[in-house]
Amino acid sequence: MERYAIPFTNIIKSISVRSEEVRHIRGEEVVVINEKALPLLRLRKIFQSPALQSEENLVVVIVEKAGQYIGLVVDSLLGKQEVIIKNFKSRLLENIRGFTGATIMGDGSVILILDINSII
Repeated sequence: MERYAIPFTNIIKSISVRSEEVRHIRGEEVVVINEKALPLLRLRKIFQSPALQSEENLVVVIVEKAGQYIGLVVDSLLGKQEVIIKNFKSRLLENIRGFTGATIMGDGSVILILDINSII
């Protein structure tokens, strides 16, 4: 399982959505919340990961960029943690779309930090 971090400053809230609540408008997935259509982006599609077998309930992280809201569909939430972001300084890594940097967790694993501005 791949793990990513989402900057807390971009997160509005997380919700659970039943798969039957997902609608398609102009070929895009949306869910209606408070009478407004919230576009959905599946991280598995963005990063070309294989789809899960059963997705009865979706975990959606609502994020915001300059007043625009979008729901990121993730496999699960692991919790909230304060981390130090290390920016990419390598020319090889600095042009990777979708990530702003990385952090090293207490167990030594490296977690990539999502760049919400480039994903939305």
